Order: sequence, then C-alpha cells, then structure tokens
Amino acid sequence: MSKRRLALGVVAVGLLAVVVTLKDAVRARVFALGCRLGSGDACFKGALLYRHADSTALLKRGCEALAHVDSCMALTDAIAVGIAGPPDFAHAEKMCLEGDRRFSRACLQMAEETIRGQFGDYEQQKRAETFLKRACALGSAAGCNGVDGVAARVAESKRVAAIYRACAIDGDAPACVEMNKRVDGMVEAFRRASAN
Repeated sequence: MSKRRLALGVVAVGLLAVVVTLKDAVRARVFALGCRLGSGDACFKGALLYRHADSTALLKRGCEALAHVDSCMALTDAIAVGIAGPPDFAHAEKMCLEGDRRFSRACLQMAEETIRGQFGDYEQQKRAETFLKRACALGSAAGCNGVDGVAARVAESKRVAAIYRACAIDGDAPACVEMNKRVDGMVEAFRRASAN
C-alpha cells in the first residue's frame, strides 16, 4: 500500500469520526429540546448521548419533572456507580427504597448490580432481596418473581467471579477452561435467541 493511500485512509477515518461525532451532537441537542418540551423519553435518550453534568440534568428532569421511569432508573444508577459525580450508594439506595412507582426499574437495577457484586459483598443477598421486594411493592412483576432466586444468583455470581479471578489473575488453567465453556454457552444462547 502506498503512503498516499495510507494517508487518505487515515484522513477518511478521521472525517468519519468527525461526522459521527457531529451527528451525535445534533441528536443530543434535539433530544435535549424534546426533554425541555416535556418528553421523558427524549430526556433518557439525550442523556445517553451527553456526558456528565448535561446527562445528569436531563435525567433529573426526566425523572423528577416528567416521572419517566427509565430516566429515574438511569439517574439512580448514575448516582450509585459514580457517573453523576462521586459514587453515592446510600443516596441511590434511598431513592429506590423511598421513591414512588417511578423507581420500580431503579430498584430492579440496584438489585441486579447488587447480585453481581457491584457494591461489594456486604449483605449482598439481603440487600438484593430488599431491592426486589421494593420493586414488587412498586408494581414490578419482575421484582415479585425475582425474590425467591436471589440466594442462588448471588452464589453463582460469586462463583463466576472467583473463576474469573483464578483465570485472569492467577493464570489457573482449569479456571480458564471453565470460563471459556461459560463464554461459549453464552454465545450459543445468544445465537439461538437471535435466530428466533
């Protein structure tokens, strides 16, 4: 390949990146306008395109002013994991446990992240069950149906984390074989689901 073709390829990739970035910037502004005009969906979608303060402002408007369930979920998650400033699990937990029906999906999200160990191991099962029970009380069938399986899911999450650590950190060959089997199984399940 000639140097000229290589240079043209680099320039083309750079221009494509600029076009995509400009397209997202325009889309973000359109969603922000939609949010200001009263669309909770626009608040949520715009927040996915924006970063940090702008994103958080859109989610707050979508959740607090427009009672948009997905905005409340994303806002709670952003606060819990630190996207909307320093991580503040206690504040996110309070939003879920003291919130109204808008926070049903937020409670489900907090439960899922707790099961996966996002917030540490401290009372993992008990906290996840509390989040699911609250989601159930707020009208979420998934919350009601998920409570009974929490213990097994927490145990499986811890087992997978231990296998991953053994493979990735310690280089344990049997653990790496187990991880490969799990990944192959997930890929196959995805293929089956995509085929339907």
